[in-house]
Amino acid sequence: MRKIFSIAAALFISVTAFAQEDQVEEAQDAFKDGNLEQAKALVDKININDDNYFTIEPEIVSDFLFVKGNIYLALGEKNDNSDELIAAAVAYADLAGVEKGKQYYAKNKETGDYTYFRFQEDLDKAMASGEYKKPKVKDRKKYHSEEATPLVSNLAIKFHQGAIDAYNAKDFKKSRMNFVSAFQVYNNPLLGKSDTTLLFNAAAVGISENNYPASLTIYEQLLDINYTGITSVYEAKNKETGETNTFTSKKDMDMQIKFGVVENDTTYVTENKQPSIYKSIGSIYLSLGDDLAPEDSLQRKEYYQKAIVALKDGKNKFPTDEDLLLALGNAYLKAGNQQGFIDAMQEAIEKDPTNEVLFYNIGVVSNNLGMKEESKKAYEKAIELKPDYTDAYINISALILSREGEINEEISALPIKLNKKNRDKLKALNTEKQTIYKDAIVYLEGAYEYDKTNISLLQTMKNIYYALDRNDDFMRVKKEVDALNK
Repeated sequence: MRKIFSIAAALFISVTAFAQEDQVEEAQDAFKDGNLEQAKALVDKININDDNYFTIEPEIVSDFLFVKGNIYLALGEKNDNSDELIAAAVAYADLAGVEKGKQYYAKNKETGDYTYFRFQEDLDKAMASGEYKKPKVKDRKKYHSEEATPLVSNLAIKFHQGAIDAYNAKDFKKSRMNFVSAFQVYNNPLLGKSDTTLLFNAAAVGISENNYPASLTIYEQLLDINYTGITSVYEAKNKETGETNTFTSKKDMDMQIKFGVVENDTTYVTENKQPSIYKSIGSIYLSLGDDLAPEDSLQRKEYYQKAIVALKDGKNKFPTDEDLLLALGNAYLKAGNQQGFIDAMQEAIEKDPTNEVLFYNIGVVSNNLGMKEESKKAYEKAIELKPDYTDAYINISALILSREGEINEEISALPIKLNKKNRDKLKALNTEKQTIYKDAIVYLEGAYEYDKTNISLLQTMKNIYYALDRNDDFMRVKKEVDALNK
């Protein structure tokens, strides 16, 4: 019984192989005749896939994958259909896979036909069964790889250019998908070009598309493969046009220099893009949190925390990157951790003590925390570094004037009929108000020196001049306000 089963199985394999070969030829004929839809229908019916690629006669598999790739490529170009072009790319990639490595096969004793195996251990098991003879192992033959290589190269270029064209047309979804497809096709074993910059571009375009999850996935993939984006750039000046030419290698540039086409060559290395990836991941998580409804506070908090974790990872890896530190400070601020923000700003100041914006930011948050003296000192340091920092002047004046409301409340709380003690208190409060106005106007005038068209600033100055009985200044500023309001 066992012997009859073996013969039947071998006979089935042989008949199947012949049928598959005929089916491949039929699809090939339809393709040659230009009947693309018919060719597609025929090739899709053929039962050859990655489960049996290595157990069917290699030439039949190679023919099948090459034909399938050609059919889908022609359809994709005709229909401008990315899915069909990707199907072509997958077929060509599979073709490259089945035409490399070792081929394992042995002759079936009953039928005399060769049976193919995927691995050496499968061949060994077959030989141990006693049903096979003449085992062979040899390098797989490249039936169509050479023909497919330029097709794959052109397909990669098509996706790449399509990504650029779609981006220029502001079709960001199509651009992102084409950048990813270009990366995948370039990475085909027939080309072996792993251009991860295409993935970086895809992630950036995904942000323009507002598809944050897609960008996040790609950015995290780039970090997993330790993408840096660091490349050497070779440039030289074209003698005829005066324009700067960029070359793919120093060898190409040197050749053009030798021919006298270019001059004034320069070589430099691009910056590491990993810090910007960490910043982008942090920014995405913050945006995802910002986009949530008010009631989704727990999810928002989780997103903000993920932003902090990503930015801290980036800061730990690139401790000298000031932008990462500032981004981390912003994430702390979003998460309500104002002290974390101040600590990040202080650390940034240690790295860049002449950055007036850092001091200004500390001033804003310190004021929010009720640390008024620290806030004022930070604003004053910002002004010291940038004398025309009008926002810092205005914020100091606002800081000073914030006491005015408290004084007015204290005055309102006094009884209508005042005794001597309350009259003294009222006098002291009014005196304090005058002092506040005198202190505040100094900073408002400082801002006015650099910005004479700020209506809000002028209106506040006018009110304070009135309160201080500085009538000439009051009338002057009133005229300026009236003129700007016309």
